[in-house]
Amino acid sequence: MRKFLFLFVFSLLAFPSCKAAAVPRPDPPREKSYEVRCLKEHGIKIDGILSPKEWPEKSWLSDFAYPWRKEEPPRTRFCCVTDGKFIFFAFECRDPDLVLHGKTPPREEKVAEGDRVEIFFSRDTSLKEYWCVEIGPAGRVLDYKASFYRKFDDSWDLPGLEVEGRTCRKGYVVEGKFPVSALENLTGVSFLEGRAVLAGVFRAEFSHSESSLVEEKWISWIRPACGKPDFHIPSAFGVFRIQKARKRGESKKDQKYSAPPPTSISP
Repeated sequence: MRKFLFLFVFSLLAFPSCKAAAVPRPDPPREKSYEVRCLKEHGIKIDGILSPKEWPEKSWLSDFAYPWRKEEPPRTRFCCVTDGKFIFFAFECRDPDLVLHGKTPPREEKVAEGDRVEIFFSRDTSLKEYWCVEIGPAGRVLDYKASFYRKFDDSWDLPGLEVEGRTCRKGYVVEGKFPVSALENLTGVSFLEGRAVLAGVFRAEFSHSESSLVEEKWISWIRPACGKPDFHIPSAFGVFRIQKARKRGESKKDQKYSAPPPTSISP
């Protein structure tokens, strides 16, 4: 009898359930931030055409990597600014071998089957509720809300989202905007007061292989703390610090940022 009990307990410890092993530990985001500049005047047009006069050169983020590969990723740049009413964003991706399914595929889920760029936002590190926007090279959008772990609601749409994509021989450009109020309502964060929000910036780099199969590679601004590709975990998120509009006589050093609300996460 004792031998039977010993073997039973040992089997539980040595072979945990598949269900428990399938859900990764929700580690908190690593300390990495990007400053979203506040522009009083701009000439940004959502047309898929990048212009130095529209997007501040110092705001371009190019610190992208293949977190799960030992090679350099293709050129990927991201920029995000605000004028207080809208949040504007742009991607520039080098990709001579596009995998896409047209600008208006029958279902928006088709966006997830090809090249695309992605932006995620979350209220806190629990990912109890977060919001995702994935955009194909031609401007087709797949947006949805989610909760940890990988519980998706494709019926959700980001209010007021406007996007335009353009492809060329060397790759593609995506430009977009959405109301500041839309994200404030979702996250409860007042951006105009210099608050910060958790965000993830990603790229799915698909290419055709010699075997006629599509090769999938994953590019990220942050290296998530997991052994296999997964952007739907807290450690894939960084911090967007929204630059507060400076008052007359106030220097940049005088500005203060408030971090997203802390959340206690259980393993």
